[in-house]
Amino acid sequence: TASTLSDRDTYPTLSRTVINDAVLAANVIRSIFSMGWTRIAILHVNDAWGRAFQSEAMNEASLLGMQAVAFGFALADASAIERAVSQIADSGVRITLFIAFEQDIAAVAAAADRHGLLATGHAWIAANEFSIESVLLSSAEPARTVEQMSGWMTASMDALQGDRRPRFQGALDSTPIQYLNNNVFEGLMLEAVITAEGCGEYCATMYDAVWAAAIAMSKMELGADGSVDKAALLSEIREASFQGASGQVEFDRETGERSAAGQRLLIKNLRPTTETSLSQLVT
Repeated sequence: TASTLSDRDTYPTLSRTVINDAVLAANVIRSIFSMGWTRIAILHVNDAWGRAFQSEAMNEASLLGMQAVAFGFALADASAIERAVSQIADSGVRITLFIAFEQDIAAVAAAADRHGLLATGHAWIAANEFSIESVLLSSAEPARTVEQMSGWMTASMDALQGDRRPRFQGALDSTPIQYLNNNVFEGLMLEAVITAEGCGEYCATMYDAVWAAAIAMSKMELGADGSVDKAALLSEIREASFQGASGQVEFDRETGERSAAGQRLLIKNLRPTTETSLSQLVT
């Protein structure tokens, strides 16, 4: 999803069925602006994904005349998270957009609590949907983390609308996890990534990527040695247009970026269901 992959000099043949983070970043900032919030902090993991998302968000905020300050931290570095959150507290900003992996979210919540950033008048928005179960497993005090994260929001692009979501999820649920891990991922020489929780939002886009390639291949003529014209194959992939598991799949023919047509920004509000669990309500 990283917007850095849009560099056509470096990645001239890239096409992707996931939405570019630049689209998500712009829409999240616009949503924050629509709530009347014009001063924000952006807390981000300091890697290629986090830095690129932060840059896109800062650009959009600037276009809207918003004031935005950014603070980064190293992955899985509790002291760096503490410093970054302390800097947010010192800045006086009350609205924080954060870009973090699941293993760091409990630490972010704890640091925010210590610095008084969870009081009334503050808001926290995650720039991606995450597994609540994984966050709580990484926490030394799950019940406290639930209390700290209550009222937080998550934002993500969503296209599994109508009956596509239950049909796709039903097919996925009926396929044994062990079969997928042993027969699919090992065959691709990838680590097994599907757990009992499922494989998240990328299952559908991964499925559609295979279909895009298959549709393109079905239109190709093999050479005498079984090879295909790579330029022609790339063109056919970008010409593909079909209803996939992740919605209507179409590509920009020049860039290979997934069209945002049919996508929506999904904002969810976290609410406690028990002392050690949270639910996500679509808002």
